[in-house]
Amino acid sequence: GGTVGGVSAFLKSQSKTVKCIVADCAGSGYHDYVSTGKFNPLPGGTITEGIGIMRLTENFANGRHCVDGAVAVSDSEALAMAHYLVHHEGVWVGPSAALNVAAAVKVATTMPE
Repeated sequence: GGTVGGVSAFLKSQSKTVKCIVADCAGSGYHDYVSTGKFNPLPGGTITEGIGIMRLTENFANGRHCVDGAVAVSDSEALAMAHYLVHHEGVWVGPSAALNVAAAVKVATTMPE
């Protein structure tokens, strides 16, 4: 939450047209918090380390007004993206980076061209 809160606040200070979306995994509550204002974890657990806490960090609270939405990404989607990136792009990433790329692809497919 702290990284997306701080980065979103900075990006929005540079351009008001930027859209900032939280990528969230199973077991985390940020997806629901962005949508409803309450921490309700997505069902299940995750192999993705370093994300998915169930508390509001000060950085996220300060930058929350800059977050435009949230996207849920499953472990299988993140792993599939990690495999795609290494086999097709030659980029080796871990689960949290793959989760963010998978979320970016999901968001991109909903945007106008």
